[in-house]
Amino acid sequence: LKTYYTLVISMSRPSRRRETSKIVKVPPGVLTGLKSLVKGNEEAIANMLDCDVSEDENSKAVDTLVQKLVDCLNVNNLNAEGLLARFFGADMLSTYCITVLGKSGK
Repeated sequence: LKTYYTLVISMSRPSRRRETSKIVKVPPGVLTGLKSLVKGNEEAIANMLDCDVSEDENSKAVDTLVQKLVDCLNVNNLNAEGLLARFFGADMLSTYCITVLGKSGK
């Protein structure tokens, strides 16, 4: 009984550690790459982010989606490669590589 009481007291104390939110500064080249990826895939990326950009004009929709992706980088503490690997399907990335970059889709 005494051990249980001590355990409850120690678990109910607030943590002294503070979580620091780490804001990732995204390099300009990464922003350019994200914009390039978003163009043409606005609907799929908006669905993935649960974001409605149907009423926005095209350039504003792209900027909105890129900002949401940057927010996703910050929230999940990811770099650009981690974002692509975790949230984008291989078929979308393959199509992007072939059509936009002129590279192999493998």
